[in-house]
Amino acid sequence: MDQLAQRLRAPEQLRIGAAHAIGQSLMAQVLLDYRRLAEPLPADVELVTGHHDTLCQDLLADRLNLALTFGQSLAPRLTAEVLYRADMVALVPPSVTVAAPVSLAWLCEHHLLMMQPQDPLGRVLHQTLRAQGLRSCGTLRIKTYSVIADMVLAGGGVGIVDTFTARRYAQQLQVVKIQGALPFEVQLLMTASHAACAGGQGAMAPPPHHPPAAATRE
Repeated sequence: MDQLAQRLRAPEQLRIGAAHAIGQSLMAQVLLDYRRLAEPLPADVELVTGHHDTLCQDLLADRLNLALTFGQSLAPRLTAEVLYRADMVALVPPSVTVAAPVSLAWLCEHHLLMMQPQDPLGRVLHQTLRAQGLRSCGTLRIKTYSVIADMVLAGGGVGIVDTFTARRYAQQLQVVKIQGALPFEVQLLMTASHAACAGGQGAMAPPPHHPPAAATRE
């Protein structure tokens, strides 16, 4: 983060946006490490969580310096750098017996709580379900991944989420590998003008926080 502040030539303030799941599962530890290693802080840091469209709007309006989001098509004037790639995983209540890896057909038969089709991860899931001729017997479509996990915890069905969300619920739910790949990626987004400014400061070291996927049943 210190490198980001220097590259953005904004030593007095660094405004970061993050998708909800990334902010909840990753950024809290990153901010704590930054504060511990960089006393006194060279920059005031603001963290805002939001959905992809809102974060992009805030970047374009210069309300954020950068954002960490799940990858999807970019708006004009934004640039992206991929920081992390993984496959989505299933969340299953502990009371349910399931063989791993679990099939999408099994998940659909057990009230799969769906992401919205316009969502970055939801788009991948819906396209894969259509390609396999599958449809969940459930009717809920939920935008926030942690809400999907909370619904599974409450007995509302089963879910598919990113690895960040899965790690937060790994002590309460079964995290199960899914047959076939459901890939997603995390991108670092900036405006083209901020990226050009940052590029002039030299290359940034690889991000130190590449959290491993939640322990899954395979």
